Amino acid sequence: MTMHILSAGDGYAYYTSETATADIKREPGRELGDYYTADGNPPGVWVGSGLEALGVRGTVSEEQMKALFGEGLHPDADRIIADAQALGKSAEDAQAMAKLGRSYYSYEQGGTGLRAAIDEGYARFERIEHREPNAEERRAIRVREGARAFREAKGRPPADQEELGRYITAASRPTSQAVAGFDLVFSPAKSVSTLWGLGDNDTRKVIEDAHEAAIADTVKYLEDEAIATRAGTNGVAQIDVEGGLIATRFRHYDSRTRDPQLHDHVVVANKVKGVDGKWRTIDSKLLHRQGVAASEFYNQRVMDRVTEGLGVTTELREVTRGKRPVVEIAGVDDRLNKGFSTRSAGIKDAMKKLERDYRRDNGRAPDLKARIALAQQATLDTRPKKETARSLADLRTAWRQRATQAVGARVVDTILRDARAAARAGNTGAGNTERITIEQASARVVETVSEHHAVWGPHMIEAETRRFLQAERTRGNVVEGTVEQITKHALTTDSITVTPPAPHGAFQPLTRKDGVSIYEHKGSQLLTSRTVLVAEDTLLDAARDRTVRPVSRETFDRIAEAEGTHIDAGQRALAGEFATSSSRLVVGTGPAGTGKTTALQVAARAVEAEGGRMIGLAPSAAAAEVMADAIGVDAGTIHSFTHGKGTLTELLHQDGPVEGVDLKPGDVIVVDEAGMAGTTNLAKVTRIAERHGAHVRLIGDDKQLSAVEAGGALRLLEHEVGSVKLEVLHRFSNREEAEATKLLRDPTGTGDPFAWYVDNGRVTGGDVDRMTADVFSGWQHDTEAGLQSVMVAKTNATVSELNGRAQALRMSQGLVRGKESAPLHDGLSAYRGDTIVTRMNDSQLKTGGGRDRVKNNDIWTVEKAHQDGSLTVTGIKSGAKITLPREYVEKSVELGYASTLHRTQGMTADTAHVLADATTSKELAYVGLTRGRLENHLYVETEEAQPVSEVLASIARTSDARLSATETIRNEHARVDNLVTLIDQYSDVTERADALRFEKVADQALGHDTAVTLREHESWGAVEAALRHAEAQGLEPADALYRSWTERDMDGAEDRPAVLSARITANTAAHVDALPYDRKQSVPAVPAWIADRRALDSEHTAPDWREHLQERYDYLETRLEERGATVAVERPEWSAELGGVPADPAKRQQWTELAAEVSVFREKYRVDEASPEAVPAEYRERAVGADLAARVTALHKSWELSSQPAAIEADKQRAAATATGAAQRARESVTPPQGRAASTQPQTAARAAQEEQRRRAADLAQRRTGDTTRPPGTDQARSTLTAAQKAQQELQRRAAQRAEELRKQGLNVKVEKVADRKDSPHQPREGRSRDQDLER
Repeated sequence: MTMHILSAGDGYAYYTSETATADIKREPGRELGDYYTADGNPPGVWVGSGLEALGVRGTVSEEQMKALFGEGLHPDADRIIADAQALGKSAEDAQAMAKLGRSYYSYEQGGTGLRAAIDEGYARFERIEHREPNAEERRAIRVREGARAFREAKGRPPADQEELGRYITAASRPTSQAVAGFDLVFSPAKSVSTLWGLGDNDTRKVIEDAHEAAIADTVKYLEDEAIATRAGTNGVAQIDVEGGLIATRFRHYDSRTRDPQLHDHVVVANKVKGVDGKWRTIDSKLLHRQGVAASEFYNQRVMDRVTEGLGVTTELREVTRGKRPVVEIAGVDDRLNKGFSTRSAGIKDAMKKLERDYRRDNGRAPDLKARIALAQQATLDTRPKKETARSLADLRTAWRQRATQAVGARVVDTILRDARAAARAGNTGAGNTERITIEQASARVVETVSEHHAVWGPHMIEAETRRFLQAERTRGNVVEGTVEQITKHALTTDSITVTPPAPHGAFQPLTRKDGVSIYEHKGSQLLTSRTVLVAEDTLLDAARDRTVRPVSRETFDRIAEAEGTHIDAGQRALAGEFATSSSRLVVGTGPAGTGKTTALQVAARAVEAEGGRMIGLAPSAAAAEVMADAIGVDAGTIHSFTHGKGTLTELLHQDGPVEGVDLKPGDVIVVDEAGMAGTTNLAKVTRIAERHGAHVRLIGDDKQLSAVEAGGALRLLEHEVGSVKLEVLHRFSNREEAEATKLLRDPTGTGDPFAWYVDNGRVTGGDVDRMTADVFSGWQHDTEAGLQSVMVAKTNATVSELNGRAQALRMSQGLVRGKESAPLHDGLSAYRGDTIVTRMNDSQLKTGGGRDRVKNNDIWTVEKAHQDGSLTVTGIKSGAKITLPREYVEKSVELGYASTLHRTQGMTADTAHVLADATTSKELAYVGLTRGRLENHLYVETEEAQPVSEVLASIARTSDARLSATETIRNEHARVDNLVTLIDQYSDVTERADALRFEKVADQALGHDTAVTLREHESWGAVEAALRHAEAQGLEPADALYRSWTERDMDGAEDRPAVLSARITANTAAHVDALPYDRKQSVPAVPAWIADRRALDSEHTAPDWREHLQERYDYLETRLEERGATVAVERPEWSAELGGVPADPAKRQQWTELAAEVSVFREKYRVDEASPEAVPAEYRERAVGADLAARVTALHKSWELSSQPAAIEADKQRAAATATGAAQRARESVTPPQGRAASTQPQTAARAAQEEQRRRAADLAQRRTGDTTRPPGTDQARSTLTAAQKAQQELQRRAAQRAEELRKQGLNVKVEKVADRKDSPHQPREGRSRDQDLER
């Protein structure tokens, strides 16, 4: 199951005008007929438990889709409105009866400003010519302004009038649209669709029934686990829904490549009814989180039903290289699963025809420019297109014909018989059945998740459990327990919660049906494992531990003088630290192109000079080969080094050398591209090195691509213990471009990270076809000029498209030729002369006389394509020759002209041409735009009227960076205890308490029956608002309500609550006018705009609600005191507008109270942190902002006129420490004890970490004497600990509270002391250091 967003407006039209009839436009008046014999797909049907509230069922009409998904109305809105108006309702009232909550947000038209520019063009013409322009003149103005706007938006002129026309039309539409729904696409495994498409009608019906039943089960699963809605300020409360989903289901038959692919679109409306009776939108975060688990739920259900219904069984097959095998139907020929056609033969024939046509039309052979255009056209002409509208019966006939041509009639005719035979053969061979207990299954599930993620949510454990069960049962093993039992054990026993308990716990009236507080959102909990935490601690320990340095400073200086004359100071510092540091682990970081490899060459020679060896490790075999060649050392992959050496736990519990490892004291292991390495494997490397007395050095860039495995280690180490940094860029010939890459790399950098690229013509925008063409043209131009150039794209599909164009051009040039070809993994075929890339390491395929092997990312030239599908190839770099067997070619070989962004990390070329879209991350963009020495170009895929700047802004906001579990623990504590979130929660509790007490007030003042009638009206909310205002002005709500109700009758009033509200407001105004001007008002402990205490003080509020509100109010008061004291110490730039912090305690309290208010205001309204104004001008339009700004000005003037001394630093730090301590005590008092419900809730880690990590930090501090400076290139340390640092330390302490529980269980989870962080002195000094004493 996959998920896509459906936009409001005409987004629904795909399902009614296209999907409903085989994905082609349905002619007006054409009806939807029987789905099997009639052309097209069947009509949509309604699904979901939420339909009961709407009273709809059966087939979906276009009018219903338009009402629900286009306008956010009841599906039968037209009928409801017509019936209401027939009963005398006004048009407005009738429309309101059809609404499902708020209407979709309406965005402004023409966000590019084109509409306004065209209107101004018309007006300018009238001013000059003194008449209105005629039709032709208006068209000229539109074209002129449109062309100007196009150049500004896309960074290039329009290619033709058609592209300009599409842009002008699209630019007049809304730039954004609200989310109307979610398209969930359900499709069974490829082998199931193959059986469905080629089997007989009985087989087809069994599969369709299984598919529909599995979808129904999954929809029910989503309703139980993934559907909620959000209410309150910023959606702070997550509440249950009434009923369930409202959705439509549409059936599709085939894939874009015209192969059989049974799949249904379940289009879920973004409208649900909350348990409070109000219509709202779906909590999309929860739905997206649960998507993977729901997908696995469907996969399991559909496969179980198909195998049972047809008497077949399953097997595991590797479908995508490098991915885990998937479950398919055993016995279905794999050639059918891969589809019935490839594109290369078609491209070759199309190219020949286009060349003939060109010679005929032009009387000459095409030149290079023309050949490029013809290659582009041939690739587009052979791109698979959707079939025209055909019945399922016709499609099945065509599928059988194509399949018969591909594999023969016998395979097609016996497809079900062969599958059943495979099932029988599998059943007779079940002799080595493994019985897996719940505990074993749980441990394996958590271990698998831990390999790929440092932290995870419960949904990931559930999804992996379903995968595990399906895979093990496919292997014939017996797994005890259900999915629910294994998942529960994995969460409560084998996982460790990193999300702390929320303050205030669960107040029963404010809980969901699962008993959890509505303020603790379902699906937001994060967990980790002992393995991950131990791995991170192992690396941190190694970075803080010291032994004898591998190379003396004298030796290094001598080698550096001889070998390092060409390196800069930063490179020399890195080489020196890597060679001479006594730390068991040292980290080096730097941007792309800073010459890390050059520095390693010097370090390697220094290590060798004292009899040691440098051993290189890298994430991939290709990277290891590059490393070995560049540095001149032995190098291999991280996985090959750790393979067979045991688990990390085993390595940690054993001493002495590891068998089969050739290491000795003085050796240095360098891990290149360490940011892409998994944390557990890095910990294994570190432990193996420790047991042999060797040292480990990590080098990389945490701003580039993250590890595919559980990662974040490089970032963690750099933040906690520091790194040696390289900053001077050597790769780029253009110094301005070199500086631009720094801004692109640094996410905290100010300004537009793409500004230089845009200003220098390096960025182009357009639709995907045009941008793909431009990437190819740019690459071909550079290649013809003799430059080494790379084409780079984000997806494999686009890479395949670029490869097809390059192949077509080379066919035209005669560089690729021959009749024989070999089908490749990417759907293309390779001919003699083609460039290919191998995508999997294979130790059985030896080259170079057995000294080397075929590796992932090796580039080859095809010497010959054989009839059996094998390829004889020659390595472009090594010159080695080998014949790749058919099985390897089909699974692991692709054309090698273009590359994905992930494959380019570590690559260097002359130029790079990078294709990106709005989903590209800043890390991917940075990698792509730093590959070329001479030039790097970015081609941005945009919608018709979308400006390039919008896509670039999206890229700058998107990050793939992974955090370690240790960092996540801190972030989760900060998130759960966020002050602004707690304020929003208090506001929501107050609103709910108000609703209850005003019900009581209304019953008391008006009588129950009258009050119920008024509350049922939609205008009752205005009455509540008027009562709140009256109460704020000193009136008793019940008295105000009674007086306003009884002052005169309401005969004839259509909207009695509205009239009542107006009366209360008028009476309140009269009351205020009669009050003395200089009346005194009490000042609350917490400003009213932050926390209104009227519900708390009201006698109409129930005692339990008052108690809960009081707890929250008191906690906010304490947290505000902490915030103000912290601001007084940290003194952010904006706080200068408050003046100095006074020494007088009373005046200092006034200063900190206002500082806390301003700080909360800035955070609540997302004021730019860099803004130096306490309350920027644009925020003073709000009443609160204006009041704060005035008070800030007054306080500053008071300070300027005062002769009072400023508070000394010690006083401010003492005040901050006192406030922090008070806040911590308050925090502990309002947070539920963690031992409560210990039998059902996951274990927690922080409490156990606190004491153990304090002890370790103290031990480390005692061992670290004599080191007062850090080497060049590292962060400078501060000698004193400020109150702000103490506050951060306190946050870390809170983040570590749970570790005590784990320590009692034998797990050593640690939190560093502030003195151990990267800003503390711990590195050796230049010259004499304690390392020299150790050597002596």
